[in-house]
Amino acid sequence: MSHVLYLARVIPAYRRPILERLNERLDGRLVVGSGMPPAASSLRTLIDHGIRGYRHIALENLWLHGEALHAQLFRRAFREYGMPCVLLAEESPRSVTLPLLLRYARKRGVRRLLWGHFSSNNRAFSQNHWADRYRIALARSVDGCVCYTQSIADMLRTYV
Repeated sequence: MSHVLYLARVIPAYRRPILERLNERLDGRLVVGSGMPPAASSLRTLIDHGIRGYRHIALENLWLHGEALHAQLFRRAFREYGMPCVLLAEESPRSVTLPLLLRYARKRGVRRLLWGHFSSNNRAFSQNHWADRYRIALARSVDGCVCYTQSIADMLRTYV
């Protein structure tokens, strides 16, 4: 069986244990691709550069308007590791390349999952807000969604 590819903007140190556990459950088949935050970002203090218990590929991140928009050059992960059986992608309306990544994987027969909050930390979910409509559209376009809490899953389930 092929590998599972998880792509995210950055991997903070606090996420390492869950990714290591996931890699164990996948019998070592997890490949994680991520890049670095902008130079002036407070996220830099959260990045752990230690030895990881999973394979990691450094991807180039492009940041626009500070941290408002993000683009990731994701194809390197596919070139170096080949097609995964599953793509697990970080859900973020800031990522302008996320729809391209999901379409790229779909056209190659890769199952696609989104992992995220599916809502803003700064305001209540509203189906009238452009970012929440965008999140719902992305959630509808993939094979499944991984949510942090049951309440997020219940909210998302009403739209997907």
